[in-house]
Amino acid sequence: MISFGKTVIRYVVALKPELEKHGFEVAVFHATGTGGRAFESLAAEGHFAAVLDFAPQEVGNHLMGASISAGADRMTAAGLAGTPQMISIGCDDLVDFVGWQEIPGKLVGQEMHAHKRHLSSVMIKADQRRAMAREIAASLPQPRVRRHSVCQPTAAMKGTAPVARFAILTVRPPFSRKYARNAPAL
Repeated sequence: MISFGKTVIRYVVALKPELEKHGFEVAVFHATGTGGRAFESLAAEGHFAAVLDFAPQEVGNHLMGASISAGADRMTAAGLAGTPQMISIGCDDLVDFVGWQEIPGKLVGQEMHAHKRHLSSVMIKADQRRAMAREIAASLPQPRVRRHSVCQPTAAMKGTAPVARFAILTVRPPFSRKYARNAPAL
């Protein structure tokens, strides 16, 4: 499971104990560059039964030139290994830079805040978020399965716990909603 701070921690807090109740050993990686690289290395070796990637922020960091990056192959290893994945676009609104790194010209003038003494976050614009989403979609390897199930929340967050109601979409490439069915609450 990949997480990144308060943005997605509420999912991790709710899902981790539920998965453990069903016999899964859950490893949580922090999407700070080194966490993503460690995750990708283990995924490439086939160590995971499934992947819940809630924070692909390292992809945006890499695309925007931040040194807090897991590299160009972030979000590829699980798919190449044939591991089932649930991928979210959480943390797609900012790019993190270490304090001593110069902000690239394409981001100069955009809203920015000091997250910590040695970490600054630049808020990225809607067109930059769309470019990041396209890059993620293009870079995901084609899974080695004939059918894909996509898990999509059907309700917004309530308080500090995610709503445990999802629509499970079983699709065959090219992707289609033809096979959608509602799943029971987790």
